[in-house]
Amino acid sequence: MALPAKIEISNAIALYYFLFLLALLAIASAQQVVDRGVPFLLASNEARGFVSAALATLVNTISVSDRYSPRSISDTIFLGTGRIFIRLWFFSDDCHATPDPSDSLPGFILVAAFRELHDRLATDLFRWGYSYITVIDGRYGMEYSMEEGMYSMAEEVNPAQLRALDSTRRVVYSLSDDCFPYANMVQSGPRARVYSRLLPNQAIWSPNQRYKLAMERHCEAVLYDGDRVWATPTRDRADGCFLLVQQDGNLVVVNHEVRSFAFV
Repeated sequence: MALPAKIEISNAIALYYFLFLLALLAIASAQQVVDRGVPFLLASNEARGFVSAALATLVNTISVSDRYSPRSISDTIFLGTGRIFIRLWFFSDDCHATPDPSDSLPGFILVAAFRELHDRLATDLFRWGYSYITVIDGRYGMEYSMEEGMYSMAEEVNPAQLRALDSTRRVVYSLSDDCFPYANMVQSGPRARVYSRLLPNQAIWSPNQRYKLAMERHCEAVLYDGDRVWATPTRDRADGCFLLVQQDGNLVVVNHEVRSFAFV
């Protein structure tokens, strides 16, 4: 009579592990975002290996014995006559990039997470040599980005072309379901990088929902605190404008003819 009991216990354990694995898969896939630039611009394996090694070195600057609050860690490396920007992100528990000393994790957890991201990023880097790759998984992000002067701008400013080049490999995210840091921020990067710009009629809100930064259709970016409190002096300067945080950190308004209107 003991045999059926063992079978029931084994089946229960098997079911438990099956459900546990499904839960892990759901957690692992719900918050992943991968954005890639133009392929084959990092042409040589030597260049690709150089970028991969630089990212690994950046991860190794994190002390496994210290604690870290949300932050970004960045560096600039030189390849020939051009620059490549590399960056790590540790986002807050509520998916913001705002530093919060009360929300910290030990360094060994960050190192393990970033090494996993590095492995995934390096696979695409060595295979395709993209101009940039951004990988986000929950609270962690990693990116490299070639300086835009290293290649033709005309190739990068056409998002439809980029989607066509990589439509079968792009990871889809849902702002309503996923913990996605770029729902409330833009960050410096190349023109084609979605998370570095606000298109006409797009807006982002501060974490407390008090402030809104909106890109209006008439080529003007406006900051609201209920009422308008600041705006770029670019109203009606051109059509099809968007707000861009450039790789050098400058905030500019750009139109589709790749003309930039500096205002700071």
